[in-house]
Amino acid sequence: TTGGATAGAAITIQSDNMTLAGAIVSGTGLVTLRANDNAQAIQVGAGAADTAATLGITDAELDLITTTGGVTIGSSTSTGGITVVGAADQATGATITGGTFTLLQGATGIIRVNAALTNAVATTLQADNIILVAAIGSGTGLVTLRAASDAQAIRVGAGAVDNAATLGITDAELDLITTTGGVTIGAGTSTGGLTVAGVADQATGATITGGTFALLQ
Repeated sequence: TTGGATAGAAITIQSDNMTLAGAIVSGTGLVTLRANDNAQAIQVGAGAADTAATLGITDAELDLITTTGGVTIGSSTSTGGITVVGAADQATGATITGGTFTLLQGATGIIRVNAALTNAVATTLQADNIILVAAIGSGTGLVTLRAASDAQAIRVGAGAVDNAATLGITDAELDLITTTGGVTIGAGTSTGGLTVAGVADQATGATITGGTFALLQ
């Protein structure tokens, strides 16, 4: 439980359950919220709740963070999965005004966006499987979708599917992204290959309206 924290540098809060009741101010520093147990599931957004097996971070708790350095939820060693269970709107009355908003999992971890995730900054989802069923908005910020494991294959377009060895990003999932800052799929360290496996039409009814659409290996 924290009643508030202020620093001019990065702030990390690491616990399997946490209650944020006061302002967290990090200046230009990155704010990281992560579980202590790598297998702990993480819920984000309205309705997120702490349980013995789950770290819940609500939209109201995210609203308490003021930073220009970005926010990371999870870690590269986390495997319990991250689910956006309710709306997480960090664009309206934004206090996270710089850096990147990152949902982060390690190998075998899954990110599920089941409710709208809206930011005023760049947004990164990093996991070996990513499932988008609700909107992602990043304003002018770049949206990056990348695997946690560099050797994970990536398939893009209609018919793309997630499996143990593949990150699948469908055309319908890309249609859920709204940004003027562009979209990057993959990373410069990726080695598993990237295949456009089916139609990926981001021109019809376009919601990606600026920046660059990049496929990166």
